[in-house]
Amino acid sequence: MRIAVINQRLSLIQGGGAVDVQAASGGRFGPDAATAYECWAEFTDWTASADLPEPEPFTPAHLGSPSPAPRQVFGIGLNYAPGDVLTSHIQGIGEMSHRFVAGQGRL
Repeated sequence: MRIAVINQRLSLIQGGGAVDVQAASGGRFGPDAATAYECWAEFTDWTASADLPEPEPFTPAHLGSPSPAPRQVFGIGLNYAPGDVLTSHIQGIGEMSHRFVAGQGRL
């Protein structure tokens, strides 16, 4: 099972198309992706046994974020050699942000 947000509606990807979850579930799950995440076990049980209609075609331009309002955000830091140009640039941004937050300057 793959899910997507297409035209701001939660959808299941099936073959080369998508099925609107709210329509296919008879309103059991809403058009917002968060409704499925809040009851994930129930949602996955439904998807495993649901008799889905024919998927509708879509294009990448119709895709949205699969989690429009994430509860958590993860950042990945990369290690650079000391004295690297990018390291100096990143440190400079951090110093500017710190001054801005502390009210000691402007970005």
